[in-house]
Amino acid sequence: MILVCGIFQNIAASAASKYIGNYSIDIGGGDAMSAVHLHILPSGKYAVTYFGGMQTGVWQELPNGKLQLQQDHDPVYFYVYARQNSALKDSIKFNFDNCAEGSAKVAFAAKKGFSNTLRPVFSPDGRRYSEGNEVSLPASEVTALYLLENNEFKKKLHEAERPRTLDNLLYSFPVDKKYNDYKIILNKAASQQPSNYVGEFVDGNLLLYGTGPYPETINCREKRELREEERKELEEMMQVYGGRYGSQAQATEHANDGPVKVVYQRLKGTTQAVNLGAVTFIKPLFPAEAPADSR
Repeated sequence: MILVCGIFQNIAASAASKYIGNYSIDIGGGDAMSAVHLHILPSGKYAVTYFGGMQTGVWQELPNGKLQLQQDHDPVYFYVYARQNSALKDSIKFNFDNCAEGSAKVAFAAKKGFSNTLRPVFSPDGRRYSEGNEVSLPASEVTALYLLENNEFKKKLHEAERPRTLDNLLYSFPVDKKYNDYKIILNKAASQQPSNYVGEFVDGNLLLYGTGPYPETINCREKRELREEERKELEEMMQVYGGRYGSQAQATEHANDGPVKVVYQRLKGTTQAVNLGAVTFIKPLFPAEAPADSR
């Protein structure tokens, strides 16, 4: 009973907090594409919205009256989904989503066990002129799928400003014969450290002080009340774009009768540490191609 009362007291305190509302974040630019907004919701969640994306997290008002923001973080690099596709005969299709930066590596195993050979999904130099991101293989030749996210180029890019150790985890997934259509999604946010902030009102503006990898100060201005319809819309958007990937993934296929939605089921895999010194890297699965107008 004490625990239940404590939970309801925290919810009531969040609902009555002075921090609830919408804020404009001052980052310069001035156009619609550079606009960034902070939304603090009565539910104890917050969202930062910007052109093309959303960042989510949880917030609370501390005993000293300051605001604390904690960003959601999903440490899983790879999500693999699968379904049975009646259009495929004696073959297995693999679709790679969000893997175009060249850091994801893959191996298709015909026998059990990792053979210490991987290939980049896309060209490591980042050039990608081909729109292809699917490969089909004979069903008899694949029994397991191995995936590695090796952020060496990102590590070199950021180590001067925020040194950190990047784990080299090999993800392995069994290729079940009841599925022949696989969707592989790289969660890029897994390699990023979450940004956490403590904030307070100063001269009418909400100032956020970074406590994560980027300890900058953010000025949130022009606070306005959060309308009920806005709150509902934000909650729905956070369900779709915020947090972790779910137990299912959807895609749209084009059939003779028009577009058809298909559903993939998430597969469970395992991880193990891998020594990159013992791994042989071969040519990319999807090598870079010259632009059509240069051929």
